[in-house]
Amino acid sequence: MKITFIYPPFKHKRFNENVAVVDEEFGLYQPIGLAYAAAIYRNLGAQVDLIDANALKLTKEIVLEKLKTQKPDILSFDLHSAYTFFDNLEWIKYFKDNLGYKVIILVGGFNFNLYPSEVMYHKEIDFGLLGQANTTAKQFMQFFEKKTSPRKIQGLVYRKNGKVIINKQPEMFCNLEELPFPARDLIPMDKYYSFISGRKNFTVMLSQIGCPFRCNFCAIAKVPFKQRSAKSVFEEILECYNKYKVREIDFFDGTFTANKKVVMELCQLIIDSKIDIAWSCRTRIDRVDDELLSIMAKSGCKRIYYGIESSDDKVIINICKDITISGVKVAIDKTRKYKIAPLGFFMIGNPGDTKEGFMKTVELAKSLNLEYAQFSRTIAKPKTEIDTKLQGITKKDYWSDYLLGKVGEERLPNPWCNIPESEVEQLTKKAYLSFYLRPTYVFKRIIGIRSVHELLRYIKAGFKMIFSMFKQEDL
Repeated sequence: MKITFIYPPFKHKRFNENVAVVDEEFGLYQPIGLAYAAAIYRNLGAQVDLIDANALKLTKEIVLEKLKTQKPDILSFDLHSAYTFFDNLEWIKYFKDNLGYKVIILVGGFNFNLYPSEVMYHKEIDFGLLGQANTTAKQFMQFFEKKTSPRKIQGLVYRKNGKVIINKQPEMFCNLEELPFPARDLIPMDKYYSFISGRKNFTVMLSQIGCPFRCNFCAIAKVPFKQRSAKSVFEEILECYNKYKVREIDFFDGTFTANKKVVMELCQLIIDSKIDIAWSCRTRIDRVDDELLSIMAKSGCKRIYYGIESSDDKVIINICKDITISGVKVAIDKTRKYKIAPLGFFMIGNPGDTKEGFMKTVELAKSLNLEYAQFSRTIAKPKTEIDTKLQGITKKDYWSDYLLGKVGEERLPNPWCNIPESEVEQLTKKAYLSFYLRPTYVFKRIIGIRSVHELLRYIKAGFKMIFSMFKQEDL
């Protein structure tokens, strides 16, 4: 079986939580889900390829010519987000129409698990697999190669007589220790970066799945939390360091320090190995302490992204964040104490939010001695608690209708707060300019610049943000 995984370019959408400049400039990241899937199928004996057309800036016409040469049996796409669904579908339709032979389209991913029927409504897609690839790939290959009955394939979604059939889904996330490391050899490792990364090569990594906390705006809050062992994560770090010359890692976990014991063990393994690696992570302000921050810093942690969200304790309660503003200040000061750069995530339009409250949030961000801040709109992400709340108010499931093609890109309403939707975008942009154009902040960034490439990134993003103030492209 020959299978080619494809990651098409994607565009900013009107309903995205970030303003367009942030989506366009914040970084270029590996399609880690596809890299995992490619490794799993390759271990099972399939011939695999992975084309990151986004990183390589390839058009679908160029990729088509590659496919005509390779002649894969299957093209696979990762529908990890509803945001990128129609970007993927455009490419799927193009290859179906122009490849010149009958190719099978296989999809999977987090968003497919949420909306399998809506995705399969589009007849260009032949099969989908629910759950995790290493629980379904072997059975799917047997079905493909030996033509066994599709009814026996757990998690398989297919059509029979025009009707979508959804087989029983296996456990969504199995033993993470069984997963092979992502097939980074199939992607252009020298192309990736984040807006604030300082070393090359750069990669993203996952040490866990799901999140044990209950924030009601978060897409992964309902995903069962599972943690890889420190030994497994460290072995992947060593592979990246030795084989792919990676010198900076960004852990994309929801709450990296959810299990303190595992993080302590991982940090000690890195320290004992004496490798020179820089890394960053995302976590909560109530999941760090002096002991943990000290060993994280010694092992190469350079940056921690904290979800702070708001300066209003009532808003924090409304979004089930379960932190305190006084705790935020303590955690940021401790992070600085160990020379780790803190970044804060903030949101506008939370339940109970007001214009005045958000401006106080911006002032909080400016007072915290943060290295960076990101300001995002609160949106009803698919299947979150606030999405359920929005459906109860509007009597519509926007994401289902969107995937079916019944509605287009729309700015989703936020009826739980009194900030007019027409003001949300401008307030978000003003927050960025207010935070980043402070003379003391600009001076600090200039003296801290490590390369011409980094300087040009800042200048480009700054000018785009300033110019975007004069247009309402996202409304």
